Amino acid sequence: MKDLKKLSTSLENEELFLNTIKYLSDVIDAKDEYTIGHSERVQRYSVLIGKRMGLSKKELDVLYLASILHDIGKVKVPISILNSRKKLNRFQFSEIKRHSVYGAYLLGSFKYVPGLQDAIKYHHERYDGKGYPEGLKGKNIPLFSRIIAVSDSFDAMTSGRSYKKEIRSEENAIKEISKNSKTQFDPQIVKIFIELYKEGYIHLEKGLHLLKMQSINSLEKSYLFLMDARKRMKNKDDRLLIDLNLGKIFVQSGRNKEGIKILKKVEKNLKGRKNRISKYELFNEISSAYYYLNRFEEALKYSFFVLKSKNSNLLEKSRAARHVGMVSFKMGKSIDRVFKYLDMSKGFYDKMEESFERRKEFLAEKNFSIVKYNQLINFKKEMTLDLAKYYDAKGFVYLNVGNFERAVQSYLDSINIKHFYGDLYGSIRSQSGLALVYIEQGKFLDAEYNLLESLDNALKLNNKLGLWMVYNNLGRLYLMKKNYEKSKDYYLKSFNIGSLIGNGYLLTEAVFFLTRFLKSEKKRKEVVKRYESLIGKDENNGIMISYIKGEKDVDIKKREEIFERSCESLKGSYRLLEHAKLFYNYLKFLKRNDREKYLEKVKVIPEVIRFISDGVVRRRLEKIYDLNTKICGDKRS
Repeated sequence: MKDLKKLSTSLENEELFLNTIKYLSDVIDAKDEYTIGHSERVQRYSVLIGKRMGLSKKELDVLYLASILHDIGKVKVPISILNSRKKLNRFQFSEIKRHSVYGAYLLGSFKYVPGLQDAIKYHHERYDGKGYPEGLKGKNIPLFSRIIAVSDSFDAMTSGRSYKKEIRSEENAIKEISKNSKTQFDPQIVKIFIELYKEGYIHLEKGLHLLKMQSINSLEKSYLFLMDARKRMKNKDDRLLIDLNLGKIFVQSGRNKEGIKILKKVEKNLKGRKNRISKYELFNEISSAYYYLNRFEEALKYSFFVLKSKNSNLLEKSRAARHVGMVSFKMGKSIDRVFKYLDMSKGFYDKMEESFERRKEFLAEKNFSIVKYNQLINFKKEMTLDLAKYYDAKGFVYLNVGNFERAVQSYLDSINIKHFYGDLYGSIRSQSGLALVYIEQGKFLDAEYNLLESLDNALKLNNKLGLWMVYNNLGRLYLMKKNYEKSKDYYLKSFNIGSLIGNGYLLTEAVFFLTRFLKSEKKRKEVVKRYESLIGKDENNGIMISYIKGEKDVDIKKREEIFERSCESLKGSYRLLEHAKLFYNYLKFLKRNDREKYLEKVKVIPEVIRFISDGVVRRRLEKIYDLNTKICGDKRS
C-alpha cells in the first residue's frame, strides 16, 4: 500500500510535468498567428504516417507525445529571435538550432515514455548526415525523428514561420519534400506522406484541426480543406465523416438550412452501416440546427431519440437534455418542464465527473499511460465546455423570465469556463448574452465593456455569426442610450453581416429599427426587399413584421389585434421579459390611438411586472402606472 501511494505521487508529478510542458508548447505556437496549432498539426500528420507504417500502439503513443512536444525546447530561445521578421544572422540561427537539444534536456527525467527524449533531440537530423545536432545519418536517426522531420517541414512550408519570407503553397511543399527524399528525408516516409496527401487524409486532418481552432477565418479554412479532402477520398465512411463536419461548420456559421441538408444526407447514408460516426452526436447536431430554424417539433424528435437510447453516452445525453429544455422554453412550455430538462443535463454532467475520476484512478493504479491520461484530460475539457453551454442556457432562460440577478451569475459561470480554456467563439456568445442582461438592468457601461471585448474577439477571428450578434446587441445598447446615430450604424452592420450569412431570422430586429432610422426611402425599400427574400413566408404575423411592412399595408385595427395576440402568446409562454417589453410598446400604441383602452390596460401593469427584476422596462411601466393611477403621485422620476 505504501509503494502504491508512492507510485501514485510519482505519477501525479509526471502528469503535472507533462501538463506544464504541453502548456509551454501551446504558448510557443501562439506567439505568431501563422504558427498557432503547429505542434498539433505535426502530431496529427505524424500519427497518420505511423498508422500507415503499421506501428504498434505503444510506438504510436511515443510518436504522439514526441510530435506534439517536438518544439518544446523553444521555451529557452529568446522571443526576439522566434518573432524576428528579419533574416537571422548566424548567431541567431545557431540559437534556433539548439531548441531540439534544449527540448531533450527538458524531458531528460521523463522516464515513463522510453524514446521520447531521442525523438525530440534528433528531429532536425538529415537522412544524408548533414543535419543537427549530431549529424546522424540514415537509419541511425530514430524512426520517430524521421517521421516528425517530414511532418514538421510540411507544416512549416504551408503555415509560415516568422523567419520565412513567404508561405509556400501545398503543391510546392510536396514537390520540395519529394525533391529532398534520400537527402533530407527518409524516402520510405516521404512516399507514405505523399500517398496520404494524394488520398486526402492530410487535408482531412488539417480541416478537423481548424474546426476546433480559435484563429482567424478557421471555420472558412476548415470548410475548404474538408471539401478538398472529400474530392480526393474514395472511402465512403471517411466521406461521411467529412460531411458530418461540414454540417457542423454550417450550423456554427448560422447557415442552418444548409447544415440540415448535409446532416440529413449523412443520416440517410448512415442507416445500416457500421461507421466511426456516432449517430447520437449527429442527432444532437440536427436537433440544434432545427432549434435555430424554429422547427421545434423536429428538434425534439432527435433530442428524445438520444435521451431514450440505452447506447448514447452521458455527454450526448447531457446535450440532448439541454436541447429539450431550450426547445421547451421556446415552445412556451412550463418553466418547471424547462428546468426539469436543464437540471437533467447537469445531472448527466455530474455523472461524467464521477466517471472521469474513476477512470483517472484506474489509470494511476492499474494501467497508467501518459497518452491515455492526456486523452482523458482532453475529454474533460470537452465536457466542461459543454457545462458552460448549460450555464448559457440557464442565463438565457433567467433573462427571459426577468430574473436578472440569476441570469448574470449563470453567464459569468459560463464565461469563467470559456476564458479558462481559451474558447473565444463561446466567449463571444456568453459575453453578448451577459451584455443583454446588463442592458435590461440599465447598466450600460458594463454592457458596453462586454460587447466591445466580444467585438474585438469576433474581429480577430472574422467570425461572422459572432459579428452579427455583437453588432445587433450594440445597436440595441445605443438605442437604449438614445444615441440613435450609433444605433443605426451598428444595426446596419448587423443587417449586412446577417445578409451574408443568409439567415433571415437574424435580421428582424435590425430591419425593424433601420426602417425607422434610414432617411432614404430607396435604402429602406432595399433593406425590406432583402429581408423579405431571406425570410420568405416563414414569419409574417409578428408585431415587428407588421411595422416593417409599413402603415399603408397594415391598418390600425389589425395592428391592435396583432399586439393583443402577441401579448397573449408571450404571457402564456412564460417569456415574461418579452411580454413586459411588448406590453410597454402596446401601451404607447394605445395612448396614440385608443385612450380609453389605454387606461384599462394600465391597470394590469402590476401583474405584468410582478416577477420582473428591477430594470429599464420595470421602471418605465411603474412610471406609467404611477402617473395614471395617482398612487405614488410624483415620488417616481
